Amino acid sequence: MKPVGAGQVLRFFCLFMLVFVLLMAPWPGLRAFYSKVYRAGGAFLFGSSCSNGIVQFCKSNDLEYDVEIYIFNRDEARKTGKVVHYSTRYGEYMNIAFMSALILATPISCKRRTKALFWGLILINFFFVFKLAVLVIFHFSTEPVFIFVLTPFWEQVWSIIYRELVVNRTFGFIASVFIWVLVSFRREDWGRILMRGNDLSNKMQ
Repeated sequence: MKPVGAGQVLRFFCLFMLVFVLLMAPWPGLRAFYSKVYRAGGAFLFGSSCSNGIVQFCKSNDLEYDVEIYIFNRDEARKTGKVVHYSTRYGEYMNIAFMSALILATPISCKRRTKALFWGLILINFFFVFKLAVLVIFHFSTEPVFIFVLTPFWEQVWSIIYRELVVNRTFGFIASVFIWVLVSFRREDWGRILMRGNDLSNKMQ
C-alpha cells in the first residue's frame, strides 16, 4: 500500500461511490433470488430452533419487505405467535454492497483485494447469521411466544442487543466498516497511514 495523500483519498471516495451505486443498481432484479436464498438459509439454520419453537421463512408480497418470519410456540398449536416483516435489501444486501465497495476501492494489489473480498463476504454472512439468531431468540423470549423465560435483567439486556443489532440499521454499516478494516489492512499499512497523517499535521503547524 502506497503512502496516502489527499488525491488518493478523493479517488478512493469516488471509486467507492461508483462501485456502491453499481452494486445496488441490480437490486430490483436480484430481490427475488436473494430473498429466496435468505429464506432457504434461514430455514436450514433456524427452522428447528428448539423443541418448542417453530420458525418459518416465507415470501412477502409487500413492496418494502420481502421476507415474513413466522415465530410460534409449538405447545400452543400455533394459537400464539409473531410475524416479523423483514427487508433483506436494508438488512443484508446493502451492507454487502457497502463493504464490497469499500474493499474494491481500497488502493491495494488485486491479489490482496480479491482475498479481502473473499474473507469479507464470509465474515459479513457470519454477522448476518448472528443477527438472525438474535432476532429469533428475542421473539422466543417475549410475548406472545414465551418459549424462553428471562430474568428482568437479561430481558433488558437482550432488548438492547436486539434494538441495536437488528432494528438499528446503522449497526450493519458499522460492522461492514469493521470487517473492511480487518480484511483489507496490514500492520505496515497503518504505519504508512499514520506517517502520512503526521506529515500533514506538521505542515499545518
